[in-house]
Amino acid sequence: MKLLKYPIGISNTSSVNALDSIDGKLVLIRDDGNMVVWSQQKLIDAAFDRIDIGELSEDFSLDLSEIITVKNTNHVGYNNLKYITHCENSKGTKTLIVGSYYKLIYYEDWYNNCNPANKIKPKPKVLYQGKKLSSTVTDVKYDPKLNIIFILINNKNKVLLFSSKTMKKLSEITFVDAIQPITGIVDPMGQIFTVLSLDQSVRFYQIKSDGNYKLIKTLQKKVNIYPLNYKINMPPSANFYPLINYISAHSTDENATNNVKNNSTNNNSQTNAHLPTSSDSTVFLDRNDTSKVITTLVTPPFLKNTVLKFSPIIYDKLNTKKNTRTRYNLLATSGSKEGTIVVWNTKRVKPLFNALKVSDSPINDIIWADDGLTIFAVSNDNVLYNFAFQHADLGEALPASEVESLLNKNILLPELEDLVDKSAAAKIKVENNDSKNIKSENSGVLISDKTDDSSTDLATKTLSTEVSSITKSQEENKSRADLSVEQNLVESSQTMPVNKIQENSNLPKDQDAKKNVINNLSKKPQKKNDSQTVTLKNSSMDFNSPAYNVPKDLRRKPKEDANGEIIKKRQKKDLESMDFLDNGLLLSNVSFSRVRLGTPKIRASFEYSPVSNKNLVLDVKNGTGNEQKPTIITLNSKAKETSKQIFKDFIPKFVTICAAGDFFWACATEDGIIYVYSDSGKRMLPPLVLGVPCSFLEASSKYLLCVTCIGELYCWDLEQLKLSFPCTTIYPLLNPSLRYSDDILTRAENITVCCVTDKGIPLVTLSNGDGYMFDRDMETWALISDGWWAYGSQYWDMTNQTNFSSLKTNKLDKTDNSGASEIMQLINNETDSIVNYMERKTNDELIRKGRIKNLQRFARTILMKEGFENIEEIVTLSHLENRILVTLKLEESKEFSRLLVLYCLRISELGYVDRLNDVLQWLYNGGDIENSKLGGETRKTLLESVLAACSDIRQIQRITTSYASAIGIIKDIV
Repeated sequence: MKLLKYPIGISNTSSVNALDSIDGKLVLIRDDGNMVVWSQQKLIDAAFDRIDIGELSEDFSLDLSEIITVKNTNHVGYNNLKYITHCENSKGTKTLIVGSYYKLIYYEDWYNNCNPANKIKPKPKVLYQGKKLSSTVTDVKYDPKLNIIFILINNKNKVLLFSSKTMKKLSEITFVDAIQPITGIVDPMGQIFTVLSLDQSVRFYQIKSDGNYKLIKTLQKKVNIYPLNYKINMPPSANFYPLINYISAHSTDENATNNVKNNSTNNNSQTNAHLPTSSDSTVFLDRNDTSKVITTLVTPPFLKNTVLKFSPIIYDKLNTKKNTRTRYNLLATSGSKEGTIVVWNTKRVKPLFNALKVSDSPINDIIWADDGLTIFAVSNDNVLYNFAFQHADLGEALPASEVESLLNKNILLPELEDLVDKSAAAKIKVENNDSKNIKSENSGVLISDKTDDSSTDLATKTLSTEVSSITKSQEENKSRADLSVEQNLVESSQTMPVNKIQENSNLPKDQDAKKNVINNLSKKPQKKNDSQTVTLKNSSMDFNSPAYNVPKDLRRKPKEDANGEIIKKRQKKDLESMDFLDNGLLLSNVSFSRVRLGTPKIRASFEYSPVSNKNLVLDVKNGTGNEQKPTIITLNSKAKETSKQIFKDFIPKFVTICAAGDFFWACATEDGIIYVYSDSGKRMLPPLVLGVPCSFLEASSKYLLCVTCIGELYCWDLEQLKLSFPCTTIYPLLNPSLRYSDDILTRAENITVCCVTDKGIPLVTLSNGDGYMFDRDMETWALISDGWWAYGSQYWDMTNQTNFSSLKTNKLDKTDNSGASEIMQLINNETDSIVNYMERKTNDELIRKGRIKNLQRFARTILMKEGFENIEEIVTLSHLENRILVTLKLEESKEFSRLLVLYCLRISELGYVDRLNDVLQWLYNGGDIENSKLGGETRKTLLESVLAACSDIRQIQRITTSYASAIGIIKDIV
């Protein structure tokens, strides 16, 4: 892949708003009313260095500012070019459509008529112009299957349908005042047009080429739509609908939550049974059942997508190992704030590559080339980005015939009738005294806009009208899958989707049978053994829906004995009394937080000295917490030769906790404000306001770590004066799934250690002995030390306990014949090892809780059971593998290299040939071993040390000899 970053050279007052790919040309429209045309092939050649960048130039540009401007418009930016698309006209040429918020114009035979080199310059024709200035265009889309142009308009709240052949209006879809259409999505099959509205709803319309339409489904409160045009298209296979900024479907309605259980894999898409929990997710809804989320794209929390563009090609790739072929789509996304472009593989549901902050400004638009090998993007600072791929990068393009066969696998909707006068159909009314009647968007039926799950009268009356109108089309739907009658009742609170009734092939044809269906739907849902209920078979696993019960009591209830008397808690030894000024603040957001940590009490005065320099003392004397008597902070040097005051500061707040790094000092107040000073007393940052009190404040080297009382974790790089990684939480470490109770809140494990390393990696240990680190690359917590490994691993460090040191030593002596025990002894003697420290904390907790006795019981019972003969061997390898990966993340290079040799020795002795080959292949790195480093050392050095240590083991010499020959040390081995 090659990236060409090419500044377009436009003034800062104008920017490129949209792109389009037409006949191998890249068309850009700008704020100032200019349209610029580039050759895509020249841009691709420049990316691959086939031509010099200095030879790049635009084909031509055209000034449309006077043509597009509507007189008497004073709104800033409303006459700027915003929309561009193209369609095929009746002459077989391409028609270019561009426009602003007020006006849309088009050029037939666009390249010849727009090119200034053409002496004959025909004027463009007006496709649409708003009569009122308050009515603006929000989106323009073209359906090549139906030859229909969709124009979305707000204020009037309608979608206009124009024929691309005649450029005449066919029909219009009207909405009520509360529904403002913002974004449209075109179906590659030419059946459905999706409208995203400002009321956060998603509406699916079946469209016919003559302009006839019908509302088939409405999803309420599903998408966070701002007054902003999102740029979205569907995949060429048309098997799912993409939605960005998806809102979680948590509901108290059992019918809504049961949809989660029926998630199933469809059309080569992966199943995701968990509904998103935020409004920033990107999800794919099943085309044939839009209530199912089949895939969720896990994006970083700071990326809020506004552009989602699928490649026009379906890719096919051969897996040489499994000898299977995989078909997948690719899509590119970008956010509204960060200049980041992410390309996703829908089959693997993870980014193919992630161009983080490729631009300092937002990405305005993205377009794929017709061959699917190039992505063009433009940023708000007028830089054109060209991501040029080769066939080997993405895969082979699927032939058009096979793409057509994939489209045919989608369920077809029944054919709509020809367009008729809808005024006659509008006379049909459904009376409902409890709600306000509004006109439906589908076929003129009047229904209630008020959603009421308990109202079945409205469902019955609506169904009676719709069933009578669809009886004629029953024979056409026998090939469709049967649906449960119960599922129709789920949608009764919204506009009844006509297609769901049509899909039921068991629907009777005569008038009496229709009445029976309506009566059945008005009753409660039948049991599973009811003969009238037809259920869908599901091959995927079932999931328990999440619980949303609120505890009845926020207080812990005291324990009671059998007689109902309260058991008094044994009093601990009284501690020495301290002088506290206050009990702290009572904050409602802390009381109802899912994590609540203790905070330091306010002391009248205290001193703090960093471990690295005990001669420096930070003296804190709290005042009254206001301007009358502020808190005094003083840094003193108490060296033997000289004793002096370095700096002093006054703060009108209570200070609770302090920390110090290599060149800075930090103090946290009781209301969650952090003050940071340099060694000389200069303010390094404005006071950082966290909003809640701090429970931990730690520093190391250039990093400052803070954990608030509600579990939020911040880590700042004070050398760069920025956040080291996005704010995270310690909530996952507290085993939330095990702490749920029906009636009261329960207590989690205590946090015994919370600190940060010199590399800026947060470390946490709990009272159960587990130790964790935060992986900045994966943006999640990773396990370092686990008490389970103390039971079965032969390399667990228990030498600090005399009762078990001989036991572990004997194990090493019995199993080691190649010096592995000596290597492990060197590792255990490393006093600065972070992993050794974490494992030592685990040992302390095991001893404190009395779980150390289980080691002897484990050796006597578990190892003697059938099926567990090799458990000690497996646990030992898993312990070593985890320790290798952790030391690599912690950048402990010396310990990493020793553990790597020890691990390879161990798996070589046990005969794990394939696993050893994987390690050596990882180190060999395709031959790039001289310059590539791993854990601070070159891969060649690591590979040589492993091969030298394992050279005497005969059963793996065939593998080691081949790698030794590849790196040029075979003579030394011979």
